[in-house]
Amino acid sequence: MTGIEYIGPSSFANCPKLEEMKISRRLYAIGDDAFEKCKTRGMIHYSGTEESWKNVENGKNNLFIRISEFAYGISGDTDEDGKLGVTDVIALQKWLLSVPPEKFNSDLADLDENGVVNIFDFVLLKRKLLKK
Repeated sequence: MTGIEYIGPSSFANCPKLEEMKISRRLYAIGDDAFEKCKTRGMIHYSGTEESWKNVENGKNNLFIRISEFAYGISGDTDEDGKLGVTDVIALQKWLLSVPPEKFNSDLADLDENGVVNIFDFVLLKRKLLKK
């Protein structure tokens, strides 16, 4: 659900087999009963940080969100391998050149968090790696 900013009420209600989902760091709220009757403990891949997740408004009766395990994103980890490295720079460079990389997460590539992935994000990623 890359780019989704709001999950409305009852959006995933009555989806008892829901086990895994990706949520954009752009999400700011989840409506009441959005995950009603989703009893399974799942895995949520959130492209923001644990701290930014705390700012997401979570409506009532969303047990799935409360009991699921979370994997938080690392800003700049464009290839989603769990670490920052040269492969992230290569993936972003390919994406900017319209050569689709094998795996690419635009949320994590948007380092300046302006909603657009461009050369400025590329420069920020390279700086981030050089400081590492």
